[in-house]
Amino acid sequence: GMRGQFAAERLVNLSGIGIARRLKAEAAMTEAFLKAGAEEELLESEEKFRKISSSAQDAIVMMDSEGDITYWNPASEKIFGYSYEDAVGKNLHALIVPQYQQNAFKEGFEWRFPFRRCR
Repeated sequence: GMRGQFAAERLVNLSGIGIARRLKAEAAMTEAFLKAGAEEELLESEEKFRKISSSAQDAIVMMDSEGDITYWNPASEKIFGYSYEDAVGKNLHALIVPQYQQNAFKEGFEWRFPFRRCR
């Protein structure tokens, strides 16, 4: 009767919840697997960059949107005369542009890249 039908509907609903939970768990595991693979690829890519940039004869310098140095390879140390520790975190333009050319450089940089400000 009615009680049996209610029990059957409840069983269907509960099994539906179980399926949803399993699907959610499988999706989480798949996401974790893909994320781990992406992280591994990123680590490999970063290691490749480190090897190339550390053996390069050319200066490889990176700066953030504020103009502060975030990466300074060994060739940069030789070319510019500043160690990694002395350069990283400093403003690139203030560090490598001679003092007597600072104003001209700042004006030229801001004219060429109006969306950036040179400190």
